[in-house]
This record gives sequence, C-alpha cells and structure tokens, in this order.
Amino acid sequence: MKKIIQKRCAVGAIAAACLFAVAGEAFAQAVPDDATINFTGTVGSVCTFSNVIDGVLGHDGNRVLNASLNSASNLGTPGSLDLNCTGPVEVSVSTPQENGSTTNLLSNADVARAAFGQTDGVLAFRDKNGGGNTSGIMAGPIDQTFSVGMFIEAEQPIPAGSYNYNVVVTATPQ
Repeated sequence: MKKIIQKRCAVGAIAAACLFAVAGEAFAQAVPDDATINFTGTVGSVCTFSNVIDGVLGHDGNRVLNASLNSASNLGTPGSLDLNCTGPVEVSVSTPQENGSTTNLLSNADVARAAFGQTDGVLAFRDKNGGGNTSGIMAGPIDQTFSVGMFIEAEQPIPAGSYNYNVVVTATPQ
C-alpha cells in the first residue's frame, strides 16, 4: 500500500508540476506594441461654373455688335455665370470666337474683345490684338455671379444675318 501511495504521490507531484508550468505560461503578461500611422495630404482649390446664361448681341445699326458689361450701352445683354471656388482663383477670358455666323466679322474687325466681371467693373478682358489681362488672383472662397460681355467693331457696316460667337471663361485654381 505504501508503494501505491508513493506512486500516487509521485504522479500527483508530476501532475501538479505540469499544471503549474502550464498555468504559468497561460498567465504570462503579453507586452503590447503600438505603431502610429500618420496621414497627410493637400487639398487644392476647386472651381465650378453653374447657371450659365448666354448673352444676346445688340447691333448699333452700323458697325458694332455688343453685349457689354456696361448697362449704359443699351446694346445687347451680357451673359452670366455663377463661379464657386473653394480657394483662390485666377480668371481669364478668350477673345470672341466665331461659331457659325452668316459673315465672319472677326477676320477684319477693328476691335474684338471680351470681358469678365460685374456691372461695377471689369475683372478680366482680352482683345484680338493680344491685349488684355487676367483677373489677378481673387482670394477664395468665392460663390458669386459674374457677367461675360463681348464687343465687335467691324471695318464696315455689319450686313444683315445671324451672328454667333463664343467666349471661353477659364478659372484656374491657385
């Protein structure tokens, strides 16, 4: 019986030692490790045009087609557009471009120019001889309605017909 008790004690001691060894491993504290990920980026200014309304050319009865920003001219109606920019922007306009007119007045025009601005002032203009300017950089954000006008003065009286011109307005985010 003594041998049986010794065997049982030996088996029990081995079992207890194994249990403590396993339990020690199971309860060991894991050391956490952290990593920090940084994210950076640059969001540039974005511009969109909306509510684009075409202008209407007026004729002075002689050599001028006009859709002026100056309401005192009483000729034609300037076009308009809404410009929305999230930051600074520079605006430019093209000279009038022929778009299916009865007679191409631009090739022999004394003056052909386009303007972008508001009734209280021109912000950008361009004429057929290369003169003109951009708006400079307008601080943003911008959410405003602007007018677009054009003016053509022909060398001779303008013949009867249909006249169609485009002016391209470009907003370049800065």
